[in-house]
Amino acid sequence: MFERPNQNQEHTITPQFLAEQIALPREERNEDFNNYVAGIVQEEMRMRTEETPEKTLEEERRATFDRYVKGLALSPDDLKDKVIMDIGSGDGEFVEELVDRGITKEAYGIDVHDPQEVEKYKEHFFRDTFEKPLPVKNADYAVSVGAISNFGAFNETGEDKEVLEKLLKNALAAIKETGEVRIYPIQRASHGSELIGLEESYQRWQEVLSKLATEENAEWELRPIDIRVAGNDMADIWLDEMLRIKKRQAQQP
Repeated sequence: MFERPNQNQEHTITPQFLAEQIALPREERNEDFNNYVAGIVQEEMRMRTEETPEKTLEEERRATFDRYVKGLALSPDDLKDKVIMDIGSGDGEFVEELVDRGITKEAYGIDVHDPQEVEKYKEHFFRDTFEKPLPVKNADYAVSVGAISNFGAFNETGEDKEVLEKLLKNALAAIKETGEVRIYPIQRASHGSELIGLEESYQRWQEVLSKLATEENAEWELRPIDIRVAGNDMADIWLDEMLRIKKRQAQQP
């Protein structure tokens, strides 16, 4: 996914390599990493300056699907014939693609907005908040891309923290014993970054997840996915990670 090899490259650009590099002071980072980040900056500058043709609805839907599977570190084969709950499904492109491609008939989405009035998808969407128990149970995957991530930026009253805890508990309750909750992106600022808000958000996510592990007997991990860059000087970069939560399995005697 991340390989951009060249003749002089000693490292393969893997998610783990990216995670290791952003934890280092800027002056200690590997040249391959710096070249990778520079490539991201150049690509973003190119996209801002060049005119790109407007995408059709079908193209937009495929792009959304690709963004989901990359961020969630899942393939269409992983999702085949699975029960999937998309929390914060927006316009529903991911769910619609799952159904239309024949990947699974058991794909559902929930959001606070009214779902599109398309009879074909009528039974696949729900309008409600995420603070209530989810309408689908025994899901193989309860996923969210973008909709839950920002709950890490809690306000001073702590209300958002309580909401996030409730959301995660509802997501866990919606999956089967062997199911998984996957959330993307959780953002981790680089070493020495001035993105203080990201650092605070990341720490609060850790606090909520530690509490969840204790109270709900869950286990979790954060998997690096890719680097993001703010500005053209490569000073402010962060790592997008995917959060994976499972119910802790009882050990066999």
